[in-house]
Amino acid sequence: MYYVYVLRNQDDQSLYKGYSEHVTERLQAHQAKQVFTTAKKDGNYDLIWYAGFETKALALKFERYIKEGSGVAFTNKHLIERIRS
Repeated sequence: MYYVYVLRNQDDQSLYKGYSEHVTERLQAHQAKQVFTTAKKDGNYDLIWYAGFETKALALKFERYIKEGSGVAFTNKHLIERIRS
């Protein structure tokens, strides 16, 4: 399986969206400051959403979607708001 995930920074509440074949290990890498894109930020990350895809191509396509344009609004409304409820 291939996973797309959303993390929330505990300090500033910012979101990080990514892709991995191993979500648990990837979260641990973020926590250990071993991921370039999140290493310099203060705070730890919570995994707040993830979904599995059968193919890498589908996962990467969905990751790209939630990072750009209307996918950002979709993420906030349908993935993040549901968690807060």
